[in-house]
Amino acid sequence: MAAAVWKEKEYSEEDFDGSDLSLTEMTRCRFSHCRFRGAVLSEVRLKDCHFEECDFSGAKMNAAECVTSAFSNCSFIGSNLFLARFESCRLLGSNFAEAEMGGIALVGGDWSWTSLRHQSLAKQDLSGIKFAGADFYGADLTEADLRDCDLVEASLDAAKLTDANLRGAILDKVDLKGLDLTGVKMDMAQIMLLALCYGVKIG
Repeated sequence: MAAAVWKEKEYSEEDFDGSDLSLTEMTRCRFSHCRFRGAVLSEVRLKDCHFEECDFSGAKMNAAECVTSAFSNCSFIGSNLFLARFESCRLLGSNFAEAEMGGIALVGGDWSWTSLRHQSLAKQDLSGIKFAGADFYGADLTEADLRDCDLVEASLDAAKLTDANLRGAILDKVDLKGLDLTGVKMDMAQIMLLALCYGVKIG
């Protein structure tokens, strides 16, 4: 049972640092430049909410459920997102450095220009998600399902891709040179793109 129900609330530059908002249900709420640093948002339920340049650093968002919500240029540095679920959400430009993302579920949505550096997303189903310009530097994508993802301009430098599935993913402007592609599943168009990166003449 929800601890509180928020509907169509709007906040700007509000300080929620350290607040206990666990189990709260929020629908069509808007937050601009608000702070949730160290806040407890465990099992919070968000639907059609919008957060613009909000700071969730160190927040506990374990088992949070976010549906058709947007987090534009938000900071999740050091936050706990264990078992959280983001369904059809927009995370444009958000930063997940040092966040705990074990068991997270990402279903569709737009994660363009997000920072996912050094994150462990091994064996995750990330299929169909838009990751244009996303930073996966040093991320563990071992056995990850990246089928049909939009990875245009994404950085995969130093990422672990062993046995990942890239079939159908858009890899335009991705630097494939130097990547360890051991066991990676690719379609014919991607194999030709990889060959061209190494100067192979086809036909």
